Amino acid sequence: MNKRIFIGAIVLLLFSCKQTAEKQELPSYFCRPELETFFGGSDTLPVVTFSPSDSFGSIKPSFLRHFDSISENISIRVPISIDSLKKTVYVKTTFENPFVIKPIGCYSRSNILRIHLDNDSITINNENKIPYDSLKKLITADILNYGRNMYLSGSPNKMVVILRWNMQIKTEVFNLALKSIIDGHIEALNITSSKYINKHLCSITKDDFTKLTSSFRFNLILAFPEIPSEYLIFPSIG
Repeated sequence: MNKRIFIGAIVLLLFSCKQTAEKQELPSYFCRPELETFFGGSDTLPVVTFSPSDSFGSIKPSFLRHFDSISENISIRVPISIDSLKKTVYVKTTFENPFVIKPIGCYSRSNILRIHLDNDSITINNENKIPYDSLKKLITADILNYGRNMYLSGSPNKMVVILRWNMQIKTEVFNLALKSIIDGHIEALNITSSKYINKHLCSITKDDFTKLTSSFRFNLILAFPEIPSEYLIFPSIG
């Protein structure tokens, strides 16, 4: 029953946003410096490069260069290569802490979107399979739910995406999923900008952009396959 309700909710939300989304497609990736800052985080954050086929143990030394065993959150920048644009984008993300493990019990299940990647499909919340070309729209619809459906996120600043993957996944497929997650967030921002400011996201002032993004958070957690999904460290989503 929950599965049918979830799929039905996504279909309705996608249909309601379809016309707006089609008219407001962004002309380029990260068209504003503020957008890159919003998703990429501070330049002072460390950059950690890894392959999705790496085990957490193999990249642990990269973390130890920047963090100690007392840390509760690990915020880093992950480089994503956008081949078609010949550009590398740095995405701010949070890893579950390899030293301090805590259960996630205090977070509302509806605000957590669990994504598991295989080479040919994506599994959502451990039960619904979708193709890769549907991920962006699903992310946008979940962000813009605003509590209307109890199985989706309550608000854009509370939504948390937990990304896990099969260690045999191809790097280009992994990067495609990351880009789709970012694009889904950007599209949600763009729809909101068009609705309330009556301007395309790339055309608003810096002040309007600051106000717009004050109610949005980009909460992405990369969860390595060998770490149990029920034990995660979350960024602040208050």
